[in-house]
Amino acid sequence: MPEPDAALPLRLHVAAFASTLLDIRGRLPSQALAADPALESTFAQGLPIALPATPADQPKVLVLQRPFYDTEARMLGDLTHILRNGWVVVIDVDDHPDFIARQQGRPQATTDWSKFAHVHAVQTSTPALAEAFRTRNPQVKVFPNAVFDLPPFPERAGSPSVFYGAANRGPFPAQVAASLKNVIGDNPRTSFVVVHDRAVFDALPTKRKIFHPTLAYEAYLEAMAACDICLSPLEGAAGEAFKSDAKFLDAARGGVLMIASPVVYADTIRDGETGLIARDLRDWDRQLRIALRNGDKRRAMARAAWEYVRDQRMFAQQAAERRDWYLGLWANREALTRDLLARVPALAARLAG
Repeated sequence: MPEPDAALPLRLHVAAFASTLLDIRGRLPSQALAADPALESTFAQGLPIALPATPADQPKVLVLQRPFYDTEARMLGDLTHILRNGWVVVIDVDDHPDFIARQQGRPQATTDWSKFAHVHAVQTSTPALAEAFRTRNPQVKVFPNAVFDLPPFPERAGSPSVFYGAANRGPFPAQVAASLKNVIGDNPRTSFVVVHDRAVFDALPTKRKIFHPTLAYEAYLEAMAACDICLSPLEGAAGEAFKSDAKFLDAARGGVLMIASPVVYADTIRDGETGLIARDLRDWDRQLRIALRNGDKRRAMARAAWEYVRDQRMFAQQAAERRDWYLGLWANREALTRDLLARVPALAARLAG
């Protein structure tokens, strides 16, 4: 394990620009890493960024979670201040920048991509995103999304229920919901829980449904884990292939069988073993029928997914690698800063001034 330069632990501070929906990339990793004696891990959400007070000789790494700057000047101002205070700076982004701009309903900004060159290193969730970000910064590390706690595999009783909870997925999920008319008619006791997406709720052809507005992460997990089946449709729009399999992890953690699109999820789900893949719009009816018809098969697939998470996707299994990477960034900060300032002469000029 790389050693910090001083007896003080490395101060790891995560500053989240986004106010909701990104707990697994910021708040929860920060809380989990706080147990490591080599780190002093803290988290703050919202703007403006407030750098925590640290001794001058304390190693320090700042993670900016999904930062957005509307102008280059504002970004240079923030980063000049951060670098002058001695921080190594990392950006964490787990979606394609062009896709994020579309989600937010705004035109693409030059800073959507240039920001990756303006920091010492980048961390992300998938190899595809890492490849894209390396076009702007060679120091990119993949930390796949993970599960932070694993309740016992649940024992379920009663009529099956189906969960859907996602944001900014366009009209396709509502089309999937509407396509379920026949399977719902053949299984009238099946109930549905929908979080956030009112269009999906309205499109479901049943009265046995409950709608929740956007929930805090723990409440979202609780609502999902109370169900038997989770739907996660993606149409394959530009940028969606760069998304992570986080919703599969959420479902598997709770012992919930996932039916998902091949986009993103075919790389993780073993169709018929740890979940079901719906390859086109008509396939959602068929796969939901399979899940509803055979409770033993449904539970066996959910159990296999739960065991996969337990064995391969727990955050504790990557915590030491994260710690060592942050310590390594600090140990190599002089070389990383030289490379950073060579990439961004405007930042070098500001620091010199």
